[in-house]
Amino acid sequence: MPWRERVNLAVLGSPLVAIGAAFIVGIACESTLNWHGGVYLAGIAALLVGWFVARWPDWPIRLRFALLLGAAFLLGGWRMGLDRHALEPDHFALNPIADSEIVTVRGEVEDRPTLRSRTTADFPGRPTDPSSNFTLSASAIRHGVGPWQSCAGRIKVHCAGPALSIEPGTRLERTGILHSIQPAPNPGTVDYRQRNFDSRLFASLWLPSEQDDQPGVSSVPPQSHSRLGAVIDRVRLRGHGLLLGEAEPLTWEDQLLLDDLILGREGDGSRELVQPFLRTGTYHILAISGLHMAILAGVTWVILRLLHVRQRWSAVIVLALVILYCLMAEASPPILRSGIMIAVVCLGVCVRRQGAALTALAVAAVTLLAAAPGAIFEAGFQLSFVVVLGLVLFAAPFYRRLHALVLRADAGISDGGPGWMATSPAAAWCARSFLQAFSVAAVAWIVGLPLTAYYFNRVYPWSIVCSMALGIPVWFALSLSFVKMLISLVLPGLGAWLNGPLHFASSSVLWVVNFLDSLPGMSVTIARPGVVSMVLFYGWLAMWKVRPSWLSTRWMLVLAAAIAVAWSSAGNRRPEQLDVTVLSVGDGLCQVVRTPNDRTLLFDCGSASQTDVAEQVVMPFLASRRDWLTPMTIDAAFLSHPNIDHYNGYPGLARRGLLPGRELLASPSAILAPGQGGEQWQIIRLGRLLAAEGVPLRPGSAGLRRQAGSCGVELLWPPAWADRWPYKFVNDTSQVARVSFAGRRVMFTGDICELAERRLLDGALAGQVDLHADVLVMPHHGGIAPTSDAFIRAVSPQVVIISTRRRADQIVPRCAALRDPGRRVLVTSESGAVTVTIARDGELVCEPHLKR
Repeated sequence: MPWRERVNLAVLGSPLVAIGAAFIVGIACESTLNWHGGVYLAGIAALLVGWFVARWPDWPIRLRFALLLGAAFLLGGWRMGLDRHALEPDHFALNPIADSEIVTVRGEVEDRPTLRSRTTADFPGRPTDPSSNFTLSASAIRHGVGPWQSCAGRIKVHCAGPALSIEPGTRLERTGILHSIQPAPNPGTVDYRQRNFDSRLFASLWLPSEQDDQPGVSSVPPQSHSRLGAVIDRVRLRGHGLLLGEAEPLTWEDQLLLDDLILGREGDGSRELVQPFLRTGTYHILAISGLHMAILAGVTWVILRLLHVRQRWSAVIVLALVILYCLMAEASPPILRSGIMIAVVCLGVCVRRQGAALTALAVAAVTLLAAAPGAIFEAGFQLSFVVVLGLVLFAAPFYRRLHALVLRADAGISDGGPGWMATSPAAAWCARSFLQAFSVAAVAWIVGLPLTAYYFNRVYPWSIVCSMALGIPVWFALSLSFVKMLISLVLPGLGAWLNGPLHFASSSVLWVVNFLDSLPGMSVTIARPGVVSMVLFYGWLAMWKVRPSWLSTRWMLVLAAAIAVAWSSAGNRRPEQLDVTVLSVGDGLCQVVRTPNDRTLLFDCGSASQTDVAEQVVMPFLASRRDWLTPMTIDAAFLSHPNIDHYNGYPGLARRGLLPGRELLASPSAILAPGQGGEQWQIIRLGRLLAAEGVPLRPGSAGLRRQAGSCGVELLWPPAWADRWPYKFVNDTSQVARVSFAGRRVMFTGDICELAERRLLDGALAGQVDLHADVLVMPHHGGIAPTSDAFIRAVSPQVVIISTRRRADQIVPRCAALRDPGRRVLVTSESGAVTVTIARDGELVCEPHLKR
């Protein structure tokens, strides 16, 4: 069939799919068009009138359908515009929010609190209590001790402690610190600000604790919410009892996994439980989606058909159970999408009409976006629908091609005669099952690859293998869980007999995922692809579906080259220059230097504020700034002194292969002898972790020089005998490094305090050391020592950068040298990452990541 006729048949044969696609495109385009609502309504009315006029026989059907698609496009744009602009006058989006303001907020809890651990992943030197997050729909706010004022909008509440007893629908009154949603402070880091805005989250509230006896926290008795909410709560509680009631011999880990896997509930400790799924790229298994729904519907359908229940009644029962499960589990786009699709199929069986998967997917997308059009910009929504669309379109053709290749190979091995697949039905069934599972996993990985790289700056090369390895134990655990819930619903008490097999299944899932997590190379951080490359990639998939002959080797190579060239445009090819970036890591320090000959130097890598500074900050930054063909490695690394907020990111970098065979030049005080220092055990552990990855810890003291092309690095401090100082002076043993290029100098000072500053000033007065630098990274995160004013004036920098979580007005007024005219002061808490660029001719440009 010619490809044009194939397109016409696909569009006119599935009109709901084309109409739904036009509606979705209209929603997506509204963010750029930003038209007035009246324009949309007038356009919709005009197109509908044209459609009715075009119903005369002389008008072609294509024109009428085009008018209908135009109306759907405008309807989608009007719905998105209505959601964007229909805000109450007292909404947070229309009123400025004063950062770090103490307020009291009243509102209703929208979702169940989730636990987030703040313990550093690779080097837990300073473990902190976990925090809880939940969303609050605000109704009133009070600033300080002022009067109550009405307000509207959603607030993301961060509570310093567990708050898992709060239920959705509870009315709360909480006092905390209000912040506006901030953009990503570092290049390459995932920017959650726009996603929060699209989800109507415009503010965040930090609570010291959720306990009512804590100072500054008050509460009002929970009020009963809507009857529907109460019914949903009872259904969820009942489902939890059916699944985990009479839980012996299920362990605590089994219950956490089943609660997350089946009901989507994150309990206390489940965050650590799902980390291996995140690192192996198999977290989609825990996201309640089509797999769960398909198993539930399939198990129920098989049981009913074995009991000789008619198809219509079987479809009705399956539909009822699917609706019950959607109410029981935590609402999310994947589960709602799957529930709507199965509902469409069941309704088709009831009315004796065969439902198409594409039509069901289109109905699900239009239904969800009509209710919440902003969800189209969420990564979870896009991944869910794009992957399912890819499976519907490409899984079957991909399987047929693989099956044909296997059959030809089987026949070739047996010299043209019947192979083992033809002579052994069991072997043929196993081969078909394996190929089907591989086809689904491969298509899902390929289709979701650009979105995963775009949103998370990483790909999971072994995701297909990991998904298949987990497929059997996960399917077994899901099937047993649903059978237990069904049996316990009909015959209470009998479901406990399945706890033994269920314990084996859940333990198998945990063992497999932990084993996979122990293998190297599970994830690779890459540069974010450009929009052009993503359009080319999905356009190529669409053309292959329309015209399969384009899958020839010639076209594959040509289009793959075009996609690779477009992807490389996301890289950052630059002229010969020196780039120095002080990353925003809160309480900590991380400074990245990129030399003119594309060498990467790292001065300190730590944070007491980030969960994993290597994973969350440094690696995304390196991926975003590297050229397409430049390997993402660090050529030289320095550790100023043994404080954990300066080094707890190094083990993560070494484990991920970014420090291959490189030495870590540390202050002599970091090479501690037995019995010295309060952080001795942490330094010893650091040395062991780095040594296990082939990265030795070497001392680096004053006088050390390194040359990277035309860029020079020298250490001005500390002296080699600084390791004999008492540990209370550990900050004064910090390395003071200076990078020079084109006559310009950038100085890194670590955490030096009064003693080290005085010694350096004495050396400068004696002519033993030249302290001048054009850019100074302020010592000790902006801590002001009695000698700071004289030290800054001796350095005489044009630019002063302060890495801290404090505001500038808490630091600058305390030091006269920072207030000198002509001196620019940048604080990472307000400016985000700060990048200093020095050109070949010596021109110096300082650029903050956040423009204010």
